[in-house]
Amino acid sequence: MEKLKGKTLLIGKEPVNGSLSLTISPLEGQTKAFSIGLPKSVPDSVSRCKPAEGIAHAKLDIDSNGVMKLTNLKDSNVTFVNGSEIKTKKVELSSRIELGMDKYSLNLNEVITAARKVAEKFGPKEVPIFDIAPLRKVWEKYDHRQIKRQKKQRRLGLYASAGMVFTLGGTALSFLAEKVGMGDVMKDIMPFLAATGGVVFLISFYLRAKDKSIEDAHDATEEFQETYTCPNPECNRFLGMQSFKMLKKQSRMVCPHCKCKFVDSSENQ
Repeated sequence: MEKLKGKTLLIGKEPVNGSLSLTISPLEGQTKAFSIGLPKSVPDSVSRCKPAEGIAHAKLDIDSNGVMKLTNLKDSNVTFVNGSEIKTKKVELSSRIELGMDKYSLNLNEVITAARKVAEKFGPKEVPIFDIAPLRKVWEKYDHRQIKRQKKQRRLGLYASAGMVFTLGGTALSFLAEKVGMGDVMKDIMPFLAATGGVVFLISFYLRAKDKSIEDAHDATEEFQETYTCPNPECNRFLGMQSFKMLKKQSRMVCPHCKCKFVDSSENQ
């Protein structure tokens, strides 16, 4: 009934096939007509329903509290509720409603059920809400791996540079020593500097050969793309290579794909 609150149903005979015709308004600013029951099941004593002209046998108003009021629309019509002819009367699902002199029995339960299905199909959709707090840890794990890998790459670069410093530095010092007459002293130091530079270079080469940063970056990115996704199980699409903070800013707490709403429960912790 919730979907039908504030709506009006026009009720009458479908002009072409003679089934029961119903019209819901307003429904997303429009009027939606549909039929239920078998063809030619509604007698001629029930007025035809022409929603474009606002013509029908009766109308059913449902207020914001779900209270239903049935109104006979034309003086030439007759509408009965629990055996009594009415102009306007509050009704319930259990009320016995009959239309026209032939007393066509209107099953209000069937009418409301059919109308609710139409309202759910064509009416505004409820936007689901999902908590993205778990994505904060997903991002922090990925970001930590990124920083750790970058620091490791920096250390390897420093090792390689150190080897070059010992080798080139020794050569430069030897040249300067010759200029100031200390070439003999440098002859004793040069082998040590060259050996140290060679050892550092070999260590750097070994560490780079064993380095798995490329593989780790690939695995980290693949894992991140599989887990940094919309929490809506019907969507579950990757939310992009952006930080959790930027995700909340740029998406405005709405999934860019399925448009579900996001909440961050970690903000209240």
